[in-house]
Amino acid sequence: MVELERIKQAFDYLKSNKLIRNQQDFVERINSDRSTVSQILNGKKEANILFVHKMKQSFEMLSEDWLIEGSGEMIIQKYISTFTTSEIDNNELLTLKKEIKDMEIQLNNQEKTILVMEKYIKTLERENERLEKGMEGAVGVRAV
Repeated sequence: MVELERIKQAFDYLKSNKLIRNQQDFVERINSDRSTVSQILNGKKEANILFVHKMKQSFEMLSEDWLIEGSGEMIIQKYISTFTTSEIDNNELLTLKKEIKDMEIQLNNQEKTILVMEKYIKTLERENERLEKGMEGAVGVRAV
């Protein structure tokens, strides 16, 4: 039997460490349905082994033994140091997101510039054709 409190504790851990944003995010990550997850978290339905296995597959830092039996620690030891630096990783992530946004703006501006230049090139090509035709006519008039 999987104890509800351990499931809730794991859910709260994932949320507080920003590994999930909300219940819907959790549902999507473990590939379950909203109703089942809601019933389990509200104590209306018991979590089965399959549910725990889905949690473990999606969040490998969680101990399946702890979730099922309560033995050991919730987080597997090799993952503990990884998640104590999550604030640094979040700051890095925010910086990278800003850089990506800036690059997208720059790319958008460059695309606009390219479109303007392509129009200008077409205008120059038409003007060049007009001048070449004019020169052909002028050459033809002189030859007469």
